[in-house]
Amino acid sequence: MTGSVDSTARVWDAATGRETLTLSGNGSWITSVSFSPDGKRIVTGSGSPGSLGGDYTARVWDKVTDRQVAEMEKQEQERLRQEAFFQKAKELSAVPLAELANRAKALLAQQPGALPQVANKLNEIAWGLVDPAKAHPTPEAARQARDLAELARQLTKEKDGTILDTLAAAHFACGDLESALITQRKAVKLLPNDKATGDGMKAMLAHYEKLWSEQRRGQK
Repeated sequence: MTGSVDSTARVWDAATGRETLTLSGNGSWITSVSFSPDGKRIVTGSGSPGSLGGDYTARVWDKVTDRQVAEMEKQEQERLRQEAFFQKAKELSAVPLAELANRAKALLAQQPGALPQVANKLNEIAWGLVDPAKAHPTPEAARQARDLAELARQLTKEKDGTILDTLAAAHFACGDLESALITQRKAVKLLPNDKATGDGMKAMLAHYEKLWSEQRRGQK
């Protein structure tokens, strides 16, 4: 089976080399073709790179009637792709902490599009280790949280306030108040839409500011 720039897909007899079926009606050239596992249906993907444009749809055809029986537009494909990325990121929860950063990097090397999901998962795991509402973490857990949050910060290019909030908490858990304060100041400049979360971030900044002020006074 072949796909063509003329927006058709063709099925060929491998023994004779003759065309046995032509599928027309795609919006642009065919970039991918495949049979279903039972051989009864055909899937075509259309969409062209660069300036040639394309409708970026996947279509399912009945091999016997050569009629289209289903169509998936770009938006639906993107939704399914994002769900797949989310599931991949979710699997990181089962990875030992010591291996997590490397596994996350390996995943992104294979699927760069999963970056938002991976960064959020790293942040979620890191926050679970240093959440101020829980018992104070062990030094090792604090360091692991800091490393994971730092990787998430790098992946998001310091544009996610909630990740910076987690990183600040990790710095604080590691005993580095100055870094916690500097990072939290950046975090509150990127407050999320959720008011409760934003208020919590501002409260943590006030807490760090107070501790920093007390520490500075004690040094005089």
